[in-house]
Amino acid sequence: PTFARSWPRAGRIVYQVSRGADGFVFGQSEQRWEHDGRSYRLHAETETTGLAALIFPAKVVQESRGIFDAAGWRPLEFETQREGKSKDSVRFDLEQGRIVLGRGGSAPFVTAAQDLLSLFYQLAAFSFDVPNYSLTVATGRKITAYAISVGDEMPLETPLGMRRVRHLVITAGKQEDSTEIWLDVTNHMPLKIRHRDRKGETFDQIATLIDVEPQQ
Repeated sequence: PTFARSWPRAGRIVYQVSRGADGFVFGQSEQRWEHDGRSYRLHAETETTGLAALIFPAKVVQESRGIFDAAGWRPLEFETQREGKSKDSVRFDLEQGRIVLGRGGSAPFVTAAQDLLSLFYQLAAFSFDVPNYSLTVATGRKITAYAISVGDEMPLETPLGMRRVRHLVITAGKQEDSTEIWLDVTNHMPLKIRHRDRKGETFDQIATLIDVEPQQ
């Protein structure tokens, strides 16, 4: 697959997680991946740290497994585990042509459908020359069509220094959550992720470490 040849074989990104306009730091997230050119595994762990961990200890683990095609990442299985709660899962059944939710229910398979973790990396396969995309995303509880708008290139100050980024906005309607992503224009890594929930509260993830194994 064309995309797999250009993406690092393994790597990880560590994010500082903050909440609200004042940027209160309450956690850390680490996303890791590995692939062999045909199949991949993405793994993410997010947990509260510092004082927040004493008041509200929490941890979320996500994992996406799948394959590559010429257009990018193609998930086959996705799981989310929150402490003290049952696991959410999604199965992308290519043979049956269905997207199956672990909590019950299914929908016809949609080409290029993503899960909540692979979504961030599939954006790296998009062309910035196209201003708008639509993408189906399965969360484990529902399957939603999202609109993706590609914004301008801009500078972004990060703990890793000043970077040139491309700003993307992901929405699914006025009553839904929204997500903004700032992709490094050089390597298309997600440097910053901002999630805004239905109540208007924002959560930011900003990269503090990127460590990749180059293609051989």
